[in-house]
Amino acid sequence: MDFITKDENDDSTFIANCEKIIRKYVQLWKPRELFITGVNNIFDSRWATEEEKLFSFWSHGNELRISLFHPNIISSTSIYQDSYRGYYIPCKISDYIKKRKEGEYRLFEVHYSPLKQYYFPAINNGLLVWYSKNSLIDNKGTLMFHYTNGMEIKILHVTLSKSENWNVSDSFGISKSESQEIINNN
Repeated sequence: MDFITKDENDDSTFIANCEKIIRKYVQLWKPRELFITGVNNIFDSRWATEEEKLFSFWSHGNELRISLFHPNIISSTSIYQDSYRGYYIPCKISDYIKKRKEGEYRLFEVHYSPLKQYYFPAINNGLLVWYSKNSLIDNKGTLMFHYTNGMEIKILHVTLSKSENWNVSDSFGISKSESQEIINNN
């Protein structure tokens, strides 16, 4: 299953290598919920250490907001949930918001918007993945993981460069050689 949809400004080798790394960690961690978010710009590893309210989301109308990056630089968000059959199925954002609203949530109203906003409790056993868009233009791309399972949080950040034939040029939370091995062997 492919988790990323390639756009015209995305290098196909970069996307393929991102897919290999994503599949490896989905297989290893087996999250119940998987969020794949495209970010319009490359981002460095300092974003990997930002954890404040990271696994808590809110909705604004039919839009799901995930912390960390400003909503204006988010290109797309896809949600997948595990299946009892052992694979991941896509979930529409509106269905996800409805499901989360059926559970516990807190309504908060803001003065600048007529739409009601809902704050959802933090996810457990979930994987958030961000990847940079526009790799053809930037000649570089980044991929970042935040995984939670109870009190355990794992964070990874990988940079792939065109000058390195879309192989690993930098990493955080995982060694460059370990990241490259995933690309080479999958």
